[in-house]
Amino acid sequence: MSSQSIHIHRQLATKGWAVFDSESARDTRHALREFGEVVSRERIPHQPDVRTKHVDDKMPQVHSGHPGGRWICWHCVTPDPLGGAILLNPIWIPVLGLPAETKQALRELTMGVPGRRGEDAELCPVLRNLGAQAATPSCEAIFFQPWFWREGANEHLDALVAKMKAQGNDRVRLSSGQALLVDNARVLHGFEPTAEWRQTLLIRHRLWGSFTEAIDEWD
Repeated sequence: MSSQSIHIHRQLATKGWAVFDSESARDTRHALREFGEVVSRERIPHQPDVRTKHVDDKMPQVHSGHPGGRWICWHCVTPDPLGGAILLNPIWIPVLGLPAETKQALRELTMGVPGRRGEDAELCPVLRNLGAQAATPSCEAIFFQPWFWREGANEHLDALVAKMKAQGNDRVRLSSGQALLVDNARVLHGFEPTAEWRQTLLIRHRLWGSFTEAIDEWD
């Protein structure tokens, strides 16, 4: 195992995400080979006012990617000149401290997975067992979409959101030639809002997981 691979694995084990040096998108894909098959790759410009997806300021600015993908990786081609950050919330840490009753309720609660237009919505439990993929026996996968959360509608989901907000988000600013790998099963992600177009360019890679049989282009 290379020194870079050891570095990535150590960060993933402790935080659920890892930043590593990568000169090109090709180098990033090479580093990702041991984590699974890259099933999609796309260019992501930093769009203005990403908060328009949110209903109000009470709503968390982080969410899960498609539950079919275990890993999401962004390779930075052009960094944000104004320092905009990727937001990360390692929600798996506070989830471990939730009461057993709340965790069981979240296993039975589902949220919609946005799919292609015209298709029936896929549903995914908020908490689900990771099985052999778990970092620890007690670690479960989290699926959260803030657009389907309304304060007061479900006390158990409110408890999860309260934990999420209390923990706060990590802020990661990538430089050109860096990549960020995120465990989509344990860490929520989002982007700091911006009021204007910027020249930021990220290349996003999604890696196959075993939770569903397909990954739609969304998020």
